[in-house]
Amino acid sequence: LPVVMGPESLANVEFFGDFSEADRGEILGFSRVRSLAADELLFSEGSVCEGLHLILAGELKMNKVSTDGKEQVIRHLGPRQIIGAAPLFSPACLYPANAVAIGPSFVLSVPKSRFVAMLKRKPELFLKVLAFVSMPLLELMKLLESVALDKVPRRLAQHILKLAHAQEGACAGKAVDMRQSQAALA
Repeated sequence: LPVVMGPESLANVEFFGDFSEADRGEILGFSRVRSLAADELLFSEGSVCEGLHLILAGELKMNKVSTDGKEQVIRHLGPRQIIGAAPLFSPACLYPANAVAIGPSFVLSVPKSRFVAMLKRKPELFLKVLAFVSMPLLELMKLLESVALDKVPRRLAQHILKLAHAQEGACAGKAVDMRQSQAALA
């Protein structure tokens, strides 16, 4: 993983893609790269949001763990994906779930105070961020609709198709990497 990142590094990240090169450079100026070991927490449910994080390498999962130790994986995230953006703007400003590295990973941590101050100076960027942050809410609404209205075989087929489209080279006759246990899929 390169230690030195330039503004062009953020250009192909959906979250930062519409930001100007100068804005991406400013963000890199106040952010830092963090290394995470396998099973290391990036943040925990209920902790105060310190910022958002761009996954540079590796894979993280968002999960919740019940008091009896049962894990519910909410989402898997990989390179060029953002984690922890939604609580930036919530009144409580608390992370709603845990973020755990699945294997060795690197993230770019963007501190809340500096990023929000930048958005206040540049409202056009705030609107772009707001549009991005609302996308997972729409996905969650679709998931809730599917769980409430679709039978398990249909939901599983839809999930496999979504994974196939997301994985490079996956096409008819090729295997799809499920990346989740049967319990997590359920």
